Amino acid sequence: MDNRGAPLGIAFRHFYPNFNPNAFWLPVFSYSLDRDVYVTTEKRADIVVTSVFESFRDIWKRRLFTRSRLPKTPSRSVKAREGARQIWLTGENLRPPVEDYDLTISFDIDSYGGSNLYFPVAFEFLYWPDYGALGQEPLRTTYGVPRLDARTSSRPRNHQVSDRPNFACAFIGNPEPTRLRAISELRRRGEVEVFGSAFGRPVPSKADVAKDFRFMLAFENDVFPGYVSEKVLDAYACGCIPLWWGDDAAGLINSSAMVNAHDFRTLDGFADYVAELDSHPETIDQMASLPLFKRTPTLDGLVQALRNLFPS
Repeated sequence: MDNRGAPLGIAFRHFYPNFNPNAFWLPVFSYSLDRDVYVTTEKRADIVVTSVFESFRDIWKRRLFTRSRLPKTPSRSVKAREGARQIWLTGENLRPPVEDYDLTISFDIDSYGGSNLYFPVAFEFLYWPDYGALGQEPLRTTYGVPRLDARTSSRPRNHQVSDRPNFACAFIGNPEPTRLRAISELRRRGEVEVFGSAFGRPVPSKADVAKDFRFMLAFENDVFPGYVSEKVLDAYACGCIPLWWGDDAAGLINSSAMVNAHDFRTLDGFADYVAELDSHPETIDQMASLPLFKRTPTLDGLVQALRNLFPS
């Protein structure tokens, strides 16, 4: 006898182009709520998930009519039917809104009395064999990066980078100034190859390119406590030593497995340290063999937060 509850309709609004709910979020909802789930419209949904993406049309209208250059966080759905649960979810460095959502999921480490769940987007890009459909293929992300197994990500690996022929690489879609300055400083110490749409050099697979480099630039778009995106994970999963810039306030990342520019007073000092590190092959091989996470990642907190929306 099937004890699963009735299927649940989920609407996703204000998400980025090419967002694929089947890659992570639909399987998470299905596993957490023990229901079949499907994508539907706001008016028919049992759950409405609102993210923060602004289309070019929205940005143009905002700048034309309000002269504001600051992004506007989308409001709750007014089309949602009565009784629908509403969730605010961001993969960007934005604080949860004050509006009365049933749950907010963000980079903010403050729970705000239990209404907000801290969830680093890096977790979306892991392989989760202990969580139903999340343990199925594909084993590479849309960026061609191998999915690191969540169960083994906190264990050492047998890995070398010293025999790779090239110094450092970067994959950049957003030419954020600090990121570009770091590249300039690193180029004073060695050759840095830059790929990505911002430089007219898009690549189908980061891993296929990065395999020839010892270091990968993995700067966040901004530094804020808890803001940990997929960038540091991408570098590590591609076998490079991550050159990160971020604030891991939740204590997830093993700081010995990377170089964090945020730990240095200047980018000049950061680049000097990387160059000195690179001159010691045994040291960088030991570093590359360390686990990325301090402890084994888990989705238990997210699962429980979603289950609380539909108590049995």
